[in-house]
Amino acid sequence: METELNGKWHRAWSGFANGRRATLRWICTLTVLVGAGAVAAIAVGAQAIPQDKVDQTMIYWGNAAGFEKAGSVKMDKVIKSTPEYDQIKSKKIERGTGKYWILLSEATDRAKEAIVKTADETDYDFIAAKDYLDQLDPKIEFEDITELIVAKVEDRKRGRK
Repeated sequence: METELNGKWHRAWSGFANGRRATLRWICTLTVLVGAGAVAAIAVGAQAIPQDKVDQTMIYWGNAAGFEKAGSVKMDKVIKSTPEYDQIKSKKIERGTGKYWILLSEATDRAKEAIVKTADETDYDFIAAKDYLDQLDPKIEFEDITELIVAKVEDRKRGRK
């Protein structure tokens, strides 16, 4: 009977040990894959903005923690290209009035929609304010895509999607 108990104990312990080895193998494999992914991301030129320098109010699209192709935009130029801003100017709506703030809000919404549409249709995976990206240290690579976004607003003005 003692032999039988030892045999059962031995089989139980072997199964446990095999389970631990399998778990250890799984963890090692996962570590290698995650490491390879990080190396691949670095190899293709992934960029990031340091956490202490992230300003969400200046980021219009994407994740500051990791991106491959960044675009900058001069938001005031995009807003000034909207029909809502044209209405403010043509009707000489005074700054500070309710109508002014409503139209400016609608112009901002239209500008943000154009940014999202541009991001969806291009390979820019991060879009932020140009002034913000200019002042970052360490510097990141980006392209000014303001004119591309203004073109989206202009297309929408003309009724094209």
